[in-house]
Amino acid sequence: MNRMNRSIVLVRFLSRLSLGLSLSVSLSLSFSLPLSLTLFPEVVLAQSVDDLFRQGLDADAAGRDGEAEAIWRRVIMLEPNNAIAYYNLGLALHRQDKLEEAVSAYRQAIQRDPNYDEAYYSLGNALYDLRSYEAALNAYRRSIEINPSYAYAHNNLGNTLYVLGSLEESAAAFRTTLNLRDVKGSPASAHALAYANLGDLFLEQRQFSEAIDQYRQAIDLAPDYAGAYSGLGAALKQQGQNEEAIDIFERVLQLPDVDLLPTSAHTLAYTNLGDIFLEQGQTEAAVAAYRSALTIDPDYDIAQQSLFRVEQPSTVPSSPPSDPILPSTVATTTDLPQLGAALRSAVVNLFSP
Repeated sequence: MNRMNRSIVLVRFLSRLSLGLSLSVSLSLSFSLPLSLTLFPEVVLAQSVDDLFRQGLDADAAGRDGEAEAIWRRVIMLEPNNAIAYYNLGLALHRQDKLEEAVSAYRQAIQRDPNYDEAYYSLGNALYDLRSYEAALNAYRRSIEINPSYAYAHNNLGNTLYVLGSLEESAAAFRTTLNLRDVKGSPASAHALAYANLGDLFLEQRQFSEAIDQYRQAIDLAPDYAGAYSGLGAALKQQGQNEEAIDIFERVLQLPDVDLLPTSAHTLAYTNLGDIFLEQGQTEAAVAAYRSALTIDPDYDIAQQSLFRVEQPSTVPSSPPSDPILPSTVATTTDLPQLGAALRSAVVNLFSP
């Protein structure tokens, strides 16, 4: 999955609480099941759907995406108008890189609930992965129209504007994200992603000191986020602070890899390390670093060109390839599905006066 893996889902407070609470609610209701079997057969169907939702959530949490997909399809067979089931199906498909099917599932969710902001947001993510950037832009904007405080949607809107070349609008979207309440997610919170993305914008404009400041703020919020370290290392490298840059890139390699632009954080780290080693005259170390980058992403052209230049110096032009300095990131909603209407309603009732 492309750059979309950088951000993850905004999960509403209610959705976070409802799983544990709804389980206890369902247990309390189970004492009346024999009577329900006799007098209210529709309750049996409702409980079976609730059970399927739990199974689907368990499969999602365990990373069993194929199983989750099958479960959400079963829910839809029982409740064809269940918007949340279509949304969760879309997430399972998206995680399997079945992008066209995910788009269809998200649109089915929206058809059943036109104000489903998370479905528009996830639709934008899938369209972004398909490189349908204008359509992704429209989906993010619709999500924000429904829920103006949706921080991750503003962040992803900014990234899409960035890809489309609207840099000022992109920066404005990231700053809007920072003006909203921060939301925790994976691989980093909305504010951490926005700071890192602003750093990318400054980095592209070669405003390295400003970029470094933004990356450090991102790292303060997300000390284990490889994307922010990757950008920080690139900015330090551009300023000639090679020793600190080496430390930062080695830190990147100790963290979980994430998809950035135009490749993963680990690929960028190895490529940048190769450049520094080559500049320092450590040819063997540079070759090893470039090869490590290409082991992760065999199609990363900058690492390919850099390695070729080292191994075949007499057959290539003297100008070096472009610096791999732009690790921009987008947030996604492919990790955390939502509970079914019955379970969510049970939690709402608990908090109702």
